[in-house]
Amino acid sequence: MPAPPRKLSAPIYEIPAVVDDLATLGIRLRAVTQVSPEPLLRLAEVGYAYRGDPLRVGGRAVGFRRGDAYVASGEGFAGFGTTATEDSPGFSVTASYSYNVPDSVTFYAIPNASVFGLQFTAGPEELARPIIPLVKRAKNEGRDR
Repeated sequence: MPAPPRKLSAPIYEIPAVVDDLATLGIRLRAVTQVSPEPLLRLAEVGYAYRGDPLRVGGRAVGFRRGDAYVASGEGFAGFGTTATEDSPGFSVTASYSYNVPDSVTFYAIPNASVFGLQFTAGPEELARPIIPLVKRAKNEGRDR
């Protein structure tokens, strides 16, 4: 007996818009809109990151569509460390908390999961996997990166 025919759904087309480090203030804005087959807002995000010497803090709030409903997500991190220079490799220690994250950049996208993180970095932080996917470049103090 042959398998029943599969019903194909229309492809989903999305348009993302992202602003990273707005006016060099560390603010991130992101929106993802679905334009086909049905126009709707898929995701809205606002975030902030500050990476100084020695303090690093940041967080983001995300509202996104999962199935037929909109749900919320939040992440935050705090840590301390030093920036890598020619004389010193730099180090950092960072702790984080994430809840209901839709992205799988740093961890699996598990609905309603709380994830605690702890990261130790020796060397340039830019080479480590981001503890939270926020972009805030370190201040360039007289040398190119």
